[in-house]
Amino acid sequence: MEICLQLAVTGHVIDFVRKVETIMDSVEHIRIKLSMTVPNNDPHLDDLREAATVLRDHHFWGIEPDIRDSRKIDARKLAAIVSDNGLHISALATGRGFALDGLSLSDQNPSVRQKAIDLLQGHIDLACQLQTNVIIGLMRGIRDETDPPDDCMKRLADSLRICARYAAQRDCQIFFEAINHNETNIANTASQAASLIGVVDSPAVQLLLDTYHMDIEESSIFESLQAQAPILGHFHLADRNRCVPGTAGIGFFPIVKTLQALDYQGAMNIEIPLEPDVRTCAQQVIQHLNTMGIYSIRR
Repeated sequence: MEICLQLAVTGHVIDFVRKVETIMDSVEHIRIKLSMTVPNNDPHLDDLREAATVLRDHHFWGIEPDIRDSRKIDARKLAAIVSDNGLHISALATGRGFALDGLSLSDQNPSVRQKAIDLLQGHIDLACQLQTNVIIGLMRGIRDETDPPDDCMKRLADSLRICARYAAQRDCQIFFEAINHNETNIANTASQAASLIGVVDSPAVQLLLDTYHMDIEESSIFESLQAQAPILGHFHLADRNRCVPGTAGIGFFPIVKTLQALDYQGAMNIEIPLEPDVRTCAQQVIQHLNTMGIYSIRR
């Protein structure tokens, strides 16, 4: 009797496990090229080396270094750090050129604009060596209220054309980001950024969209993705609190699914404040994305 009871219990456990496995197999999972923005503050690249190790350990696909001054970066050393950890460089971010140095492509002062162009051309050179691309976000600047909008946009478009020609000659792409109105008053919506890209009229310039900014500016994230799919070159993920996806209400699974349906094949980069540190953020990102059925691709 005892043996029969044990066999019956064992049989029920096996059946239960099989049912669980069947349910899990039926759950829809998606895999993405997941990367994370990491600021570079150390010319010796120790900060990026540490971050690359963390991202490798958490099965990220890539890293997006935020470089302040590309002229201080040893490209071969950075490439080795990334390669040794089995990662890719999704793009080079440039925002601190504006945040820390006050440089912008639309500044009314020609000298400031030229310094911004020079800085970005240095990033393009570095990106060329690393076989990646360059982001223009806040480097577009913020328009002074006394500055006529048309004049500001003309200066920005002219500066972008110079950078685009430089990038095209080096087989590099520029990703121009739509940024919400709380951070800048230039090209806030996806359609406004796309219009500027159309004016620049260069195949070297594509659109970067970010769920955080889209959640603020777009009446429909899905309609915007469909409308801008032909020029979409890069994508950022962050929740509406500017933190880890899955912590503040944006539904990421249908967004990612839509991108894949639109044949977007680029990286999906996490751009959030790395507080309290990279390791904690990486752990939380993986945990929350996996809960939503989103997983990172490795090589």
